[in-house]
Amino acid sequence: MPLITDQRFDTIVCIYVLNVVTDAVQREIVADIAGLLAPGGIAYYANRKDIIRGKRGAGVWQRPARLLARSIHEARDFVLYAARGAPRVLSTGIDPPNSPDQPHRTAMARSALSAPMRLLHRNNLLRGTVLDYGCGHGFDADELGLWSWDPHYRPDLRRPGANQDAHV
Repeated sequence: MPLITDQRFDTIVCIYVLNVVTDAVQREIVADIAGLLAPGGIAYYANRKDIIRGKRGAGVWQRPARLLARSIHEARDFVLYAARGAPRVLSTGIDPPNSPDQPHRTAMARSALSAPMRLLHRNNLLRGTVLDYGCGHGFDADELGLWSWDPHYRPDLRRPGANQDAHV
């Protein structure tokens, strides 16, 4: 489900979303994000690196996700990519055996920033108008005052500082 809005963003962050969807949906997501970027904007994709083969986690099929984009950081459990425009999705050949799945079930209720968001924030890479795309429950976005959207938990684009009842 793409995000439909006239709003454009200088920075878009997509954390761990590509690990829980098929190759076809990954391509749709990176195209959607590219269309939401303002001219000169940049997208950051954090993909879990600790998933070797497709597996079930939180009752949901998860698998490696790879992009043909510049890797700007590698940690023990994730890799962070930066892209202007839509990076090419490199197929892993591992799609869920039984679709549709429920990727929203992997969204964590957090009490601290996710490691990728902490890294982006600490290095001042969250510039201009920032969207947390596929934000899950939205802790990172709420904590840092970012725009947020998630097809399950926040199906309406949410402005920074907006409460649950105030949507764009």
